[in-house]
Amino acid sequence: MGEALPGETVDLARQREAVAALLAILPERSVLWQEEDTRPWECDGLTAYRQVPMVVALPETEEQVQRILKACCATGIPVVPRGAGTGLSGGALPLGNGVLLSMAKFMRVVRIDPLARIAVVQPGVRNAAISDVVAPFGLSMIINMQLSIHCWWLPCMYIHSPDGYAMMFCYGIVFA
Repeated sequence: MGEALPGETVDLARQREAVAALLAILPERSVLWQEEDTRPWECDGLTAYRQVPMVVALPETEEQVQRILKACCATGIPVVPRGAGTGLSGGALPLGNGVLLSMAKFMRVVRIDPLARIAVVQPGVRNAAISDVVAPFGLSMIINMQLSIHCWWLPCMYIHSPDGYAMMFCYGIVFA
């Protein structure tokens, strides 16, 4: 179990400001600010470090994401985006004085190009779901943490085909 980072005391006035701005955009069920609601969001699958966020926003549409980012920018509130919560792409460590922007509800596979071995997905799509979608084409997606040195700090993804050919992806960076 990871350890908590030195905690910041939540500035309650700042928290109220953030909550009010987010409630103008999202339904109440999609804005979490009570500690019992934000505590589960203190870390994702990378549990080595923990920080309880000041506020968690759970948007469902791209328009809501845009409005949240504009509101936070206008008020100077930092935002940390979080995808599916696996922590495989470096971990999304929340800020104690900021908004954790959960993208977990964005679970659409936008398009698959099996010939080019490209999958365009929204940030909430889990890795196993990508493998399920590309399986009919004889492909699979795996994460190879041991080879992540080739991809700066990000884990490497390989799309494998039956003939053994593999392309390495590092969340958008393609190596041949």
